[in-house]
Amino acid sequence: MEPDRRQSQRVARPRRRLGSSPLAALDAGELVIVCVIDANAVDAIFDRALAESGRSRLPGTRLVNLTSEGPGRTRELAARADELGVLYLDGSIMTPAAAIGTEATRILYSGPVVLFDRHRHTPAALGGAAVHLGDDPGRAASFHIVHALEEAGVSPAVTQAAKNTVDAAVSAGHEGDSAARLAEFLGRGHTNRDPQAAG
Repeated sequence: MEPDRRQSQRVARPRRRLGSSPLAALDAGELVIVCVIDANAVDAIFDRALAESGRSRLPGTRLVNLTSEGPGRTRELAARADELGVLYLDGSIMTPAAAIGTEATRILYSGPVVLFDRHRHTPAALGGAAVHLGDDPGRAASFHIVHALEEAGVSPAVTQAAKNTVDAAVSAGHEGDSAARLAEFLGRGHTNRDPQAAG
């Protein structure tokens, strides 16, 4: 669910700008948002930025990756980012791309909670609501898969098996009302922008 360039320009309000090259984008500000076709494209961005810089690492970069990918590949990206000195937060867009920048936007995040907390203004700039699911970078992608199975009408037995696995992981990061919070987040009730307040 990657938004096109026109949507990116609409969301890139004052003090937020699009990068002209991978290195320029990674060096442009305190936080960088990436939303491309797949994880291989994110790897290519890292590769080009390294080639442009002549360095072996990209220390100090704070990256939010909104590219749709599976949990395993997401964890691989997070591991590579860590090796490069990049602080990495993953996000899964749960609504159609056309909703980005509106109150209908719903994005799940996972990865370092300190990074999410420090940059709460960024989810707000994308519109709608955001929930952080825990430090495991693949957790948001896992929940996204379950949601996609439910939306596609896949066999309830298959969906429930996947849901049980994800619920256990989510509950491990959010004791108590994680299921209620996520139900609200997806539009089945009142949405709270602040997952800490909901917990």
